[in-house]
Amino acid sequence: MTDTSDVIIVGAGVMGCALAHDLSAKGRRVLVLDRDAICSGSSGLNAGGVRQQFTSEVNVRAAARTIQRITGFHEEFGVDTDFHQNGYLFLISQPETRRVFDAAIDLQRACGVASELITPAEIADLAPIVRTDDLLGGAFCATDGHLDPHALVTGFAAAARTNGVTFRQGCSVTGLDLAEDRIVAVRTSSGDVLSPGIVVNAAGAWAGEIARLAGADLPIEPWHSQVFRIEIDDVPDRLPMTIDFDHGKSYFHPDGDGIIAGSDDGRSSDTSWPVPFNEERAPTLVERLMNRSASFAAARLVGGWAGLLELTPDENPIVGWTGAENLYTSAGFSGHGLCIAPGLSLDVAQDLCGEETQIDLTPYRPDRFAASSPPTAEALSLR
Repeated sequence: MTDTSDVIIVGAGVMGCALAHDLSAKGRRVLVLDRDAICSGSSGLNAGGVRQQFTSEVNVRAAARTIQRITGFHEEFGVDTDFHQNGYLFLISQPETRRVFDAAIDLQRACGVASELITPAEIADLAPIVRTDDLLGGAFCATDGHLDPHALVTGFAAAARTNGVTFRQGCSVTGLDLAEDRIVAVRTSSGDVLSPGIVVNAAGAWAGEIARLAGADLPIEPWHSQVFRIEIDDVPDRLPMTIDFDHGKSYFHPDGDGIIAGSDDGRSSDTSWPVPFNEERAPTLVERLMNRSASFAAARLVGGWAGLLELTPDENPIVGWTGAENLYTSAGFSGHGLCIAPGLSLDVAQDLCGEETQIDLTPYRPDRFAASSPPTAEALSLR
């Protein structure tokens, strides 16, 4: 054995880095391994949106704690995450969607999140470029927003290093040796043979591969998703993250002098890495955006990127012991890791240390998929 750690975390994305900090703050010796670099995977390849508007209580509470951590991030960590708290605005044009959001907002408000249903006239004030004639209204939360994912994740990593955490980048896990249902050695592409107390699988889209090294199966499937950067004229200064929920869930928010945009149908099962960016999908997105705003009629595609979502059958994360008795999974965030993981990592750290968690993690436990009727994603759910 070349090294010994209380906890070895596989994956240096938002969950891995936040958890490394939170465990080290409890005095644990932590080593983080990543096949590439800090924030090089899904955490760094998303649109940067952070919201609390979910349809399950556990997600709402975790996301609310994320917002609390982000708003105090500069004071605690000395890092500016470029958080634009312009809100999240969901546009609603179908009666069934309205009923889903009615129930969701009741839940969110019960959890202390100040979301609200607003009228088309109020939408026009918030987002003057949006066409509202076919809308029934919108769901809005002013404390949601968007930020720089790299600043957030590397900020957690820097604070973790200060606490004594070691990061090994460009270091893949190639094997997990078991004895009596316990991982006794972690083998890496660098030739290391590491002795862990606990192994945390926070490998995102590759979490299933890590689990299989221990003889376990995780229902986590990687999906190809794209983000586009578009230039349009006269972008409003405080335009919220806007999602046309009933039209492909196409979304857009300001990004410097341009717009970050995407759509729900940009996925494919191509999981090659690095993930190729396909400009041919831009016309479909722009057509949807033009349907919602005439400002996109003269849209200019100036770039974009692609990454992998880590989807579970119900599009909620898997959090708990999986496979070997000292293998713990915190992965499968299904595109919501930036929203949920920074708040949830505090509870994961408590769970790993045998402490009572503030948020009940039962809905995230992996055994939910072993039930006779395992949960699946609902078409009109915000998860």
